[in-house]
Amino acid sequence: MMILKGNHPWKCTFEGCDKKFKFRCRLKRHEITHSEERFFKCPELGCGKSYRRIDHLRMHSIIHSEDTKPFKCPMEGCESKFSHKHHLSRHKKEQHDIEKRFKCNIQDCNQSFTQDYLLRNHKTIHTGEKSYPCEHPGCTKSFSSSAKLRDHGQVHSEQKRWRCAFQGCTQDFQKYHQLCKHLRQDHKPTCEMCSQKVKDFKQLRLHMKTHDPNRLLFPCSWEGCDKYYSSIKSLNVHTKATHKNIRPFVCVVPGCEMTFAYKNVLTNHIKVIHEQTYPRKVHKLNNEIKLNKQITDIEHLTGYDYERGRNIKCTIEDCKYLFKRNYDLERHLKSFHKDLFENQETEEAL
Repeated sequence: MMILKGNHPWKCTFEGCDKKFKFRCRLKRHEITHSEERFFKCPELGCGKSYRRIDHLRMHSIIHSEDTKPFKCPMEGCESKFSHKHHLSRHKKEQHDIEKRFKCNIQDCNQSFTQDYLLRNHKTIHTGEKSYPCEHPGCTKSFSSSAKLRDHGQVHSEQKRWRCAFQGCTQDFQKYHQLCKHLRQDHKPTCEMCSQKVKDFKQLRLHMKTHDPNRLLFPCSWEGCDKYYSSIKSLNVHTKATHKNIRPFVCVVPGCEMTFAYKNVLTNHIKVIHEQTYPRKVHKLNNEIKLNKQITDIEHLTGYDYERGRNIKCTIEDCKYLFKRNYDLERHLKSFHKDLFENQETEEAL
C-alpha cells in the first residue's frame, strides 16, 4: 500500500498494477482481486461457483431466485425491471430524474439525451461519421465513439481479462464470449442427486423440484389416465396432445399433411423423412447395425422388425399400422382416420 498526494492518494503496490483510489476501503477491496483465494462460496445445491468478494456472491445469488429481475422501476408507465439495484438507480437517473436537454435536430428524429456527448454519438447514426480510427498496425477499422474504439482495443490485446469463477478451474480468456462458451460447454449445472446435466441454473432449479418428495403434483383429470405432472403447464400440454388430440404443428413440406403435438417431433420428422439429414440406424436381431436405405416409411419411424410384438391391427381397411396397446390404436384412429372414426362412434351410439 502506498499513500500519494492528490485526489487519489491510495495506490496499489502489486507489480504491474497502477490503479489509484480515493479511499482506502476501495483500495482494500481492489487488492482482493490480486488474490487467488475465493472465500465466498455459493450455498445453492449443484452450484460450484465461488467469489473473492461477498458483494459479487450477492449479485450471483439472484440467478437462483424465482424472480431474476426483482428491482422494478417505480415510475408510472415504465415496466423496466433489473437484476441489480445499481442498474435500477442508473436507469432512473438517465431516463426519469434528469431533464433531457440535448435534442437531436435531424428531421423526424425525436431522440433527446441527458449529456452532450451522448447526442454527438447519436448523430453519427445519421451522418455515418467514424472519427475514431484504430491505431493498431494493420487495422483499418474506425468507430463512431471513443467508447467503441476502447472496446475494440481488446481485440488486439493479449491480456486475458476474463477468468472462470468455478472452483478449481484456472482458465483465462481474452474475450467475454469465450468465457461464456467455456461455461456452457465445460461447466454445465449438474444435479448432485442424479448427476443429470442441464442447460442453465434456471433449468436446474426446475429439475431439483422433481426430487422433492413434498412437491405439489397435478394429476390428470381424464378418466382412466393416472399420469401426474409437476406444473400446470406440463399438465395442459399432456391434455391437449394425448386426450384432446390437438396437433398444432403441421409439416410444411408440399404433399405431406402430417401434424404433430410437439414442435421437436415435427423438427425431427422433417430432418429424417424429408431432408434426410442423417440416415436412421436399424438394429437387427443379431445386434448388427446397418444404415437403412430400403425400408418402409413405417420402419423409418419405428426401427427394424416393426411387426414384432404388435398384435393389434388397425380396424381401417388397407391401413398397415400395427399396435401393442388398444390405447395406441385409439390415438392412431383419431389422428389418421378422424372422419371414419367419428362415423364409427356415431353408429355405435345409435
